Amino acid sequence: MKVEHQGINHKVSSLGKHLSELKQKQRDIETFSPYTWKVTDFWERFRRARNDIEVRIESDSFYVGPQGYKMKLAMYPNGTKEAKNAHISLYIALMKGQYDAILP
Repeated sequence: MKVEHQGINHKVSSLGKHLSELKQKQRDIETFSPYTWKVTDFWERFRRARNDIEVRIESDSFYVGPQGYKMKLAMYPNGTKEAKNAHISLYIALMKGQYDAILP
């Protein structure tokens, strides 16, 4: 019986620690900083897009806002379909994130 209680106590302690870590992550998310995406070698990438070699460039994923939604950016330096050869197209993609279970 004593061994069973030790196992349960260990699990409760582990769950408490995990919950504490999640609460800290939530606090970290609430004090977010802006995301900066620097596209290196832009003009080379633009040239590659015009030649249909590399038409899409993606950022790393990042968390945004006080809720902590996971997102990433996708850029088409030479545009897409209707805007091809005329505009840069930029998209924001919402992704499945680590904190989805605790988001409103």
